[in-house]
Amino acid sequence: MPIANLDRTRWKLQDAYHHVGQAMHAFFENEIGEKIPRRRKDGEADAHFDDYYEHQGAAEVLLALRDGDLIATGRFSSELNPQWPDHEDLKWIFHAGEAKTIEPGEWRSGRLTCENIGNGFVLTLKEGEYVDITVPAFFVQAIWPISKPVRMTSADPWSYTTPYIELINRAIVENNLSDIEQSKKDVLVDWFKDQHVDGELLSGNLANAMATIIRMPSSQRGGGKRSWPR
Repeated sequence: MPIANLDRTRWKLQDAYHHVGQAMHAFFENEIGEKIPRRRKDGEADAHFDDYYEHQGAAEVLLALRDGDLIATGRFSSELNPQWPDHEDLKWIFHAGEAKTIEPGEWRSGRLTCENIGNGFVLTLKEGEYVDITVPAFFVQAIWPISKPVRMTSADPWSYTTPYIELINRAIVENNLSDIEQSKKDVLVDWFKDQHVDGELLSGNLANAMATIIRMPSSQRGGGKRSWPR
């Protein structure tokens, strides 16, 4: 993809937390192969910030920021408010108009707070603070892709079988069938008729159908190599 087509959308930290929480939820569902309700341990329905996986997402994002795997930017101020703390609550004023990169060391030494989720997070340092913190959405999605939904079934599709499928697999082995070596259909029909499933011999119609589907289509059209007799 040309770099000009790159989606440069930036997310606030809470949006990144939400996405990564969804990715973690989908990951664990696929790991165990079944749906996991998004509930707190007490069983109550989740509020926006009461979700276990969203908290997991926050921990993942912050770890990546501290290690330098994810890069965030924010508007920085090192201007101390002369009216703080006696007359105003804001300690730092005159934040830069343009965002700058927040270094991993600043994430490790700073204190991240959020008094109002709608206004975003603030990273406070000894020498200043960052506001309007954002991360590139494509970067977050690349590190934490959301897995495809887990199958809505309790059965593993690779472990499921039936007596008929097992019989077909045994027929392939015992008759030495391959994509090159094919037996005559009537030989296979006779083999299937001698087999039992659930204590009963296969019917002629079922034996004929199995002998058909076990062979290559080219052999059924007369184009495959056959080994005679079997």
